[in-house]
Amino acid sequence: MVGKALAFVLAGALLIFGLSLWPDARGWLTERRLGAPSVSQGYGHGTVTFAETAVEALIPLTPERQAQGLAGRTRLGDGEGMLWVYGQPGYYRFWMKGMLIPIDILWIQNQQVVEISTNLPPPATDQPAAWPTYQSQQPVNAVLEVASGFAARHRIAVGDQVDIDKR
Repeated sequence: MVGKALAFVLAGALLIFGLSLWPDARGWLTERRLGAPSVSQGYGHGTVTFAETAVEALIPLTPERQAQGLAGRTRLGDGEGMLWVYGQPGYYRFWMKGMLIPIDILWIQNQQVVEISTNLPPPATDQPAAWPTYQSQQPVNAVLEVASGFAARHRIAVGDQVDIDKR
C-alpha cells in the first residue's frame, strides 16, 4: 500500500513539474517549426502560391530578423520559406552569413518570378570575407528563399505568376 501511495505522489509531482515547464517546452518545440514564430518575435506570416504549389513563409519584420534570415536553420521543409516584401522595387542584396543549408532564391516583381538563383550553398567558413552575397539582375519587390531544389522540383520558371498573401 505504501508503494502505491509513493508512486501516486511521485506521479503527481512529476505531472505538476511537467505542467510548470509546459510554456517553455511548447516554446522550445514550436521554435523548431518554421511557421511558429509570431509577430511579437519579429515575424509575420504569408503564403506564396504558384500555379500548383504553395509555400508557407515567415516574413521578417524587424531589421534584426531581416539580417538573420534563415541563418542557423538546419532544415527547411519543401513547403516552407522566408519572404521579404518591399514597398519599392530595388536591387536587394542577400548574404549567406550563418547559413547551414543550401537554398533557392526566387526574385519576384509585380507578382511574377523574374529570376531564380538555384542551389546556393552555405558558406564554407564563418569568416565574413567568405559569406557569399546574391542580388537580382533587375529590380524586385519581393524575394522568397526556399529549400535548395524547390524551383526544379515544382517546375517554377521565370515568368510564372505568384500570389502573395500576407497575414
